[in-house]
Amino acid sequence: MDIETLPMWVYSWRIRDVTLGIENIIKDTAVLSFAATWLYSGKVLSCTMTSKEAKDRDDERVIREA
Repeated sequence: MDIETLPMWVYSWRIRDVTLGIENIIKDTAVLSFAATWLYSGKVLSCTMTSKEAKDRDDERVIREA
């Protein structure tokens, strides 16, 4: 199984040597897509967010498919 995620959006004063708390999160990560296969099956299962879902960071459908 392979899972691709959208990055978090966070408030930060710098980009190096930073420890961020939960209060710094603007938007949390979301599952953008996944692909999986059962060993020796040859069949690939996959699902990807639509552009609207990605904009809204709505990964519910993708998670349910997985």
